[in-house]
Amino acid sequence: MSHANQIIMKLYFEIQYHTQPGQNIMVCGSADALGNWNLSNALKLHYESEGKWSAEIELKSETDNIEYKYCLIDQNGEGHWEWGKNRYFSLKEVETENIYLIENWRAPQNEEKVFYSSAFEKNLMRPLHSLKAKKTNRKKTLRFQIQVPRIGGDYQLCLIGNIPELGSWDTKNPLLLTCGDNFPQWSGEINASPIKEPIYYKYGIYDIKKKELVTIEEGEDRYFEVPKLKEDQFLVTKSDQSFRYPLGNWKAAGVAVPVFSLRTESGFGVG
Repeated sequence: MSHANQIIMKLYFEIQYHTQPGQNIMVCGSADALGNWNLSNALKLHYESEGKWSAEIELKSETDNIEYKYCLIDQNGEGHWEWGKNRYFSLKEVETENIYLIENWRAPQNEEKVFYSSAFEKNLMRPLHSLKAKKTNRKKTLRFQIQVPRIGGDYQLCLIGNIPELGSWDTKNPLLLTCGDNFPQWSGEINASPIKEPIYYKYGIYDIKKKELVTIEEGEDRYFEVPKLKEDQFLVTKSDQSFRYPLGNWKAAGVAVPVFSLRTESGFGVG
């Protein structure tokens, strides 16, 4: 998007989190409207219903990207940040002024957290193939994304669901997701214009060499309804939490080494 036009971009934040009375949710980040990482100036979200919190900001198109995180403010005014690295969103690659970020609070299980260490993200689990996303020119776009570090080698993430854009549950025709330089974040886009019904879907693992879907996550179908928006052009990003592996936790063989002296509050001593 050209910086010369100085187009105003609208970002809508929505997150699901069930709070206690007296608690609030803030989003804090690298933009002025998000407090420039000063929590006292962060954007306060408004509670709607059933755990939904939302707010929106405007940014000039000269902003290339933003980093941000959600924070719970408790009854005593203390801030409690969601787990993990900063969230990142690239604005320079978006061809619309209306962006909707539909997200979940990041709180992975303890056994998952080790897979977000550099040892796994940069070496053990990183895909061998470069999986760059294709740029689309759709006026109404729905983007699915999820962080999945426990996948590597000749595999990539995919999505299958009840609508034609997701293969109509045909395992031979899933939507393949890409990660590029943003591993372990996987994403894929579909045209939102023809979607008139609720979407039921699941994530899966696709074998690149065999060209087939080899694993579908366990549990109930995921569910999403595309918001009824008045804009002629928009990008809705649906961020999901945790791939539900049917085979349990990943295990690896190795030499037992005491690493207690290497472990810190922010790391596991594995890289």
